[in-house]
Amino acid sequence: MDWWLPLRDSLLLMEQHIPYQAEGPLHSRTTRVYGAKEWSIDVAQPGRHAQDLQYSNSQNPGGDFALLVTGGPWSRKELGYAELFVDVSEKWRHEPGYMRRWFGPALCAVTALGECPLHVAEQLPELGLPGLSMQPLLASCHLLALADHRRYGKLERVGGGRFLPTRFLLGLLEGVWTVEEMKRYERQGLPGYRRLVSEKLGSGQPPLIRDYVNRWYALPAETAAREAARAQDSASEPAQLPLEGLSV
Repeated sequence: MDWWLPLRDSLLLMEQHIPYQAEGPLHSRTTRVYGAKEWSIDVAQPGRHAQDLQYSNSQNPGGDFALLVTGGPWSRKELGYAELFVDVSEKWRHEPGYMRRWFGPALCAVTALGECPLHVAEQLPELGLPGLSMQPLLASCHLLALADHRRYGKLERVGGGRFLPTRFLLGLLEGVWTVEEMKRYERQGLPGYRRLVSEKLGSGQPPLIRDYVNRWYALPAETAAREAARAQDSASEPAQLPLEGLSV
């Protein structure tokens, strides 16, 4: 694994906020976790995998949940990774440069660093891309990361758990594989990711979370440099801030 951090910050707060629910009919209990004027997200419990503890760090069943998203084209629609991958792929098809430069670092800030998705989204230019806007999109990534952490937390030190879908998405943003390939191999978990990397890159290096985290830390410097350059009508190179002390 190129990079790892334990659950922290906003993800840790959400872990404490969303209860474990193992009893009752599937998705019979809903809790609103994000609500705004134009969009909202509810979690529905118990999830399909509420009893799956094989790779969980917890011995308590009921951690799994589904997302019910309202916003943009959706009205209380269940969002899983298949839908998320399609949404991100459609945005990438329209603005690949924006998705690599802005969304990729923001995604890693939310899923890996545990940054608040609402605060992260406020720092991104909003281009009116198809599908969900950036706030509900990043909030959905945030919650799905928590669900994966609850179910696969033991695998995070080897690149699984909440990190795995992010690694799939970074490959899409870099144009390494297609959304159809992602959806097919994501169902196979870590072995599927490794097979996809081997098939598409051979012995090459896939996109790294570490690099995108560094890009996230560099974005404020890039923005400041760009504004200074505009004011002075001269070129300015963005600072490249190293990520120190977090690599494993």
